[in-house]
Amino acid sequence: MSSGFEVRKERAPIPVPDKPQSVKVNPAKHDDELEVIVKPVRGAKAYIYRMYVGTMSAEPIIMGASLKGRFIAGNLNSITRYWFQSWR
Repeated sequence: MSSGFEVRKERAPIPVPDKPQSVKVNPAKHDDELEVIVKPVRGAKAYIYRMYVGTMSAEPIIMGASLKGRFIAGNLNSITRYWFQSWR
């Protein structure tokens, strides 16, 4: 006997999450650290963080990844300008 309904919902591909738009940098606990925070993006499983030293045209340095929109960048020099970027 059947009710005429499918037992399961058809699977649909998960859309690609949007690129994080809001990146904030705050002082962290230690003098040589900065806390990088991104606004969470729906559907993102992890965030990858990279840093540019001096200018955005410099070669990026992959700093690491986080499952949340928060990362601590350490071993930084206080007289150097850093640029941070995150993607999902």
